[in-house]
Amino acid sequence: MPDFSDSTPGNNEPLIHWVDTAGVPQAPVPRTTLLGWIDAGHLPVDTPAWWEGLDGWTTAAQLRVSPALQDAPAMPPLPTDNAATEVAPTDQPAASTPQLSEPQVNTPQVTEPQADAPQPDAPQVADLPVAAASPEITDAFDDQELDDAFMDLVSRSSDLYKESERATSMDEVFLGGVIAAFGANGFLLIDIFTGGSLRSSGSASAAPQVSTPINRHELRFEHPPSGARVALIVDHLTPDVGSAKVLGQRARLQLGYGERIPNFGQVGRALRQEMASTFVVSPEPGRVTFDADLSSGFVYCQTDLLWELDRYVDDSMDVDAELLHKHLAAIVHTMRKFLRLRFAG
Repeated sequence: MPDFSDSTPGNNEPLIHWVDTAGVPQAPVPRTTLLGWIDAGHLPVDTPAWWEGLDGWTTAAQLRVSPALQDAPAMPPLPTDNAATEVAPTDQPAASTPQLSEPQVNTPQVTEPQADAPQPDAPQVADLPVAAASPEITDAFDDQELDDAFMDLVSRSSDLYKESERATSMDEVFLGGVIAAFGANGFLLIDIFTGGSLRSSGSASAAPQVSTPINRHELRFEHPPSGARVALIVDHLTPDVGSAKVLGQRARLQLGYGERIPNFGQVGRALRQEMASTFVVSPEPGRVTFDADLSSGFVYCQTDLLWELDRYVDDSMDVDAELLHKHLAAIVHTMRKFLRLRFAG
């Protein structure tokens, strides 16, 4: 930042009176000095300035285009009612050192309005200039067309949302129908593992917990009067919109009917020799297999089938309870017959 207080006049250069950015008049300096400060960025180009030969104040930018005149009128004073600071007297003649006031270029004065002073009317909207209208995206259509198109988009979006919800929730609605069907016929739900829930991987209490596959539901019911049990596994095979559209709503249903038998130890050893794991998934639908639950002493006769879930659940997510009841009863009836024929007596 330059030292504004130390400026030695050059030979034959006019002195320039100027006002700083704070509105404070400063001692006159040579023309080249003031221009040098402006070129260096220390002062703005619109710095208020006056020199001999001018009738009134101008800006320092005029120094580059206006010659300094000799024997010209003295520097005019700014209006005394806005004066902020006076220049200290110097040894120069009075004509060359007029009283300076804060310039209006950079520091406009803001006065409080008087209560009795007339106030200008606010500009009305109609008086404001209006830009030429530019084409808009909506100009090619009338209002009714656009309203109808928007409502069509909302309606279609709602249809797609319902379709997605139906695809992902179909198995849950079906499962609710299954629970209702067994509950209406005297069975109690004693176990349920569904969609990511944890369950023990073995019969021991310290067995590690494993997560149920996200699209799998495992249920177990018991009929208190007879002591019989039904074990059910539902795997939703088409849990997304794309696969459901191509294949329909499909699921693999494994249902086993179980009873306690007197000679369970002997039967259990025989079944372990026949099957390597409990409740295995049969590779072919409709195949009947037998298994033993060593922790409970139950022997199961089971089968697995492919089911069309949308045969039992309609577009409104309502369950055909009568049809579902009939088909579940048919499987339980058949599995019970096979179990009792195999292990009669």
